[in-house]
Amino acid sequence: MEKISRLSVDIPAKMHQHIKAMAALSDMSVRDMVIATFQEKLEMPRPKKLKPATAKAMADARKGKNVKGPFHSLDALFKDLNA
Repeated sequence: MEKISRLSVDIPAKMHQHIKAMAALSDMSVRDMVIATFQEKLEMPRPKKLKPATAKAMADARKGKNVKGPFHSLDALFKDLNA
């Protein structure tokens, strides 16, 4: 059996009523409605196979090779990217 944890979140009263109404209209409990709503968002996506050039660029970046910066503003970063 999977271990169960409690999650308590403070939400505005109107939102709470909306969630309760949505659950009732869907013939679900609030718990089941919340789980169903977030189930897909919480699943970790499967890693995609990287193209060789992307894998090399990531490996180089981890080693500090071919890395530019630091950039002290977004303007400086975008200026370099558009150069």
